[in-house]
Amino acid sequence: MRFKNYAKTFGCVLLVLAAATSAAAQESKKRKTSIEVLIGQIAAQLDQMEQDRGNQLKAIKTLYESLNEIETEDLDDQIDTARTSARLREAIATADLMIDSPQDKTRASALAAFLRRAVTRDQELFDTYVKQAAEARFSRERQVAKIKTEITLIQSLRRDLEKLKKFPTDSERTRFFLESAQTALDAITAAKEKADAK
Repeated sequence: MRFKNYAKTFGCVLLVLAAATSAAAQESKKRKTSIEVLIGQIAAQLDQMEQDRGNQLKAIKTLYESLNEIETEDLDDQIDTARTSARLREAIATADLMIDSPQDKTRASALAAFLRRAVTRDQELFDTYVKQAAEARFSRERQVAKIKTEITLIQSLRRDLEKLKKFPTDSERTRFFLESAQTALDAITAAKEKADAK
């Protein structure tokens, strides 16, 4: 009789444990499913961000190529203008020297001084233009590099999300997520410090 009571009690305990285990498994499955849904949503957002950055990079590169071409043509025009001006000044100076005058040496010295000032001024203007063009190009290159860094970071986060799906327990996922977030933060900080150093 006692054995039957023990068996009945043990059977009830097993039923309760089985029900509790089943409920816990279903709860864990629900949690896992909700985490996977969240991971899927974040992954979709990252994919969209990567696509947007890629389109932005493509558009910026096209724009900058056109600007560089225009600036190169403009620079060539500036060089031609400077050369033409120099030739005209030289012609004027030569013609002036050919005029008979008792103050020939004085006139030649004045013209030579004027020519030197004109050439120096043109060279300074030209150097300033070249410097501004170089600064503009450098700024564009930095912007392109920044977008490329953002794309790399997005791709890294996307890979981490895929890895996150493979971890079975919440604690493993949490640990991996924190390590991944720290790595991403370190990468962003390093990129910012590098940009500030320039």
